[in-house]
Amino acid sequence: MVKKSTVIGTTFTAVLLLLSVIISASTNSRSTQQPVREVASTEQSNIQQHITTFIGPITESFHTALISQVTHTGVGAYYNEFSTAPENGRNLNIYISNNGTGTVKFDVTRNGEQLETVDVAAGSGKLRSFTELAASAVGLSGDWEVYVYTTDGTAMNLNVNALQY
Repeated sequence: MVKKSTVIGTTFTAVLLLLSVIISASTNSRSTQQPVREVASTEQSNIQQHITTFIGPITESFHTALISQVTHTGVGAYYNEFSTAPENGRNLNIYISNNGTGTVKFDVTRNGEQLETVDVAAGSGKLRSFTELAASAVGLSGDWEVYVYTTDGTAMNLNVNALQY
């Protein structure tokens, strides 16, 4: 009888210990999620942008194509949206090659914040490069929008690429 009550007592104690470990782990995992959200919300101001003018085809290849070799023609604006993921790298390049006869406007928005508008002259292109500078960030994250349009109604002939690496 003593052995049976000892086994029951030991089993009961083990179950209580196991439940306390599970509850503790569950509580800890919830509390560690909060700092991740706080870091993500501060990353918006930690990017650096470079704008480069180029002539000729785009010949670079990178790890993740977010917009891949799109050709857009006509008078209607070009629009696309995509998301970058930290595991794909700290850098993003967005290329617009203007093969048309008029100047186009090149807008980029990140997480709802519109960045400066850049003019792309006929027969040239612009490369907008973004780099994540936050030391605590694994890579570049965000929701991006690319919008290219004319102000004078000239037909467009564009090549568009967005690549993260």
